[in-house]
Amino acid sequence: MPSNEFILNAEAQNMNRKCSNNVQISLEYRFSFYLERSMIDAFQSLLSDLFHQLYPMMINGKPSISYTFTIIECFDYFRNIPTDLLRLYEFDDKFIGNDYDKYSNLIKCQFFYQINSKDSSDDNQDRQKFAWIQAHVRHRIRQLSLQLSLLNDNFLNFLPSIRFDSRDSYRRLKQLAAIDTKVHGLFECCREQIKKVHSDPKRWCLSFNGGKDCTVLLHTLATIHLANLNDNHSDTLINLLWIKTSELFPEQELYLRRIQAFYGCRMNIYPGEDFKSALYDVRKNESFELVFMGCRRTDFDEKIGSTLTTVQPTDEGWPEFIRINPLLDWTYQNVWQFLLNLQVPYCPLYDYGYTSIDRPENTHPNPSLSIRNFPCSSLKHHNQQTLMNDENKTSELSKRIDLDDDDDKNNKICRTNNEEIYLPAYLLRRDDMERCFRH
Repeated sequence: MPSNEFILNAEAQNMNRKCSNNVQISLEYRFSFYLERSMIDAFQSLLSDLFHQLYPMMINGKPSISYTFTIIECFDYFRNIPTDLLRLYEFDDKFIGNDYDKYSNLIKCQFFYQINSKDSSDDNQDRQKFAWIQAHVRHRIRQLSLQLSLLNDNFLNFLPSIRFDSRDSYRRLKQLAAIDTKVHGLFECCREQIKKVHSDPKRWCLSFNGGKDCTVLLHTLATIHLANLNDNHSDTLINLLWIKTSELFPEQELYLRRIQAFYGCRMNIYPGEDFKSALYDVRKNESFELVFMGCRRTDFDEKIGSTLTTVQPTDEGWPEFIRINPLLDWTYQNVWQFLLNLQVPYCPLYDYGYTSIDRPENTHPNPSLSIRNFPCSSLKHHNQQTLMNDENKTSELSKRIDLDDDDDKNNKICRTNNEEIYLPAYLLRRDDMERCFRH
């Protein structure tokens, strides 16, 4: 069995929360992934066990919960993807090429669940409770996926089913900018700076590693660039610049693959011992004049942060670029409001309690988002052990489908009953706690 970690891809993610006269609130979530044909029955049994365990943990008594599991033959799906689109997924010399036969035993699966709550009187409390339930579902589905080693190749989960709609995005971005001064400032800054280089994507780039701040910039820049695109430029791809000073989380690498195809980007990877030395290589090989950066003042100590401006050249002794920092005065909450309001696809690590992402060896989920600390009094009486005890059932079923113990160890998956479950990063309410748990 492969040792690659499985990343559950939210192909079409919707969190629809309806509240009318305090009558009903609902949450919907949809996943898409690929599964070996021989494991379908086992996975369906695990899903049934999971949701059976969730019933006693429901809110307001027992709100309704339902799920569907759909199977789609996917062999022809791979054959019909244009080669030029597949090449957008080229990443660290890994490319699917035309070797389709190895995927003929895989089945595309879609998993959808919905939770409904009636007679709700506290919208904020229900929002927190739903997030708590959602964290459990995400955690358990991910653990089941890891144990069953659903993917033979991490590439598969990031084949696109949808593409970026720049026209709709432009309309929604303008609407948000009309009521939010910070979004308005971001939009105008990006538009003006792109105009200065005559909208030529070869003359500007975005420093991008999959973090939430640069994701805000990517969405904005892609929206503006594609909306203003004209026939004078045959090269329509946005240039992303990844200064690779360390390895990334598997989730980050997979996210980078998908985002390239979704927005239409070219990833320029420059490895180096540090940011400065890698930039010298960029200066020699590229024609970039402007580098957009997702920096906020809170990323630096107060003395340095106070000297930064939205547009400024690099410091003396550094390769010459113009740095564009449109998010300098944004807060943690501003970033998440933007991503959620515009439904921007973001790195899945943030759904597992990571609030700030650095090197894998010194980055951990934020303990403030552990469900043990979740400020929802009506949930504290629930026995969290109920859900964790399901680990034993999962392990027994895994043995019946011939999971290899050695491969299981290689996955380095923690399956103890003491394992923490974390809420999504957007539920953190204190900006000063964002980076407290990067070591």
